[in-house]
Amino acid sequence: QGLLRPHKAWCPICYQHCRQNKQVIYDHLLWSLNDVKICVKHQHPLMEACPHCHHKLLWLSSKSNLGYCSHCYQWLGESYDTSFSKTPIDDWDRWVANCLGELLANADYLSSTLTSEQIQSSLISIVHHVTAGNIAAFAAKLKIPKNTFWGWYSGKTRPTLSALLKIC
Repeated sequence: QGLLRPHKAWCPICYQHCRQNKQVIYDHLLWSLNDVKICVKHQHPLMEACPHCHHKLLWLSSKSNLGYCSHCYQWLGESYDTSFSKTPIDDWDRWVANCLGELLANADYLSSTLTSEQIQSSLISIVHHVTAGNIAAFAAKLKIPKNTFWGWYSGKTRPTLSALLKIC
């Protein structure tokens, strides 16, 4: 739940680079993850709305043309020089993008999928290690409601990717 973005996100610098170098324009898989806010390569915030008409774009549309807005048909790329210094990048956003990028890049080499039982076992272990088994203290450290964390800890509910990143 909450894993994928409901609307398209993109790096305008990646689009521009592909266009200038006559390469195929494509959307990176990493950009589809809701927790990824920046382009790992350019350290630039991902765009989530057309800078010309301000529409959020669907991932697929009958009017889709990669690199162009499906509403106003304007180019969505921009050069590195004009956009790089506009928005400071948060260390958290950088860490999340790098971690999830590594996870996607190495997905074929992982020994198994992440099961509810593995998550529960890991939570039990980390709570024991960090707060000597005190679930309430651990939840407080993360600023997560105790009841929410108890659901994850007991295996009754599953944490979102955002929550797992916060725990990491």
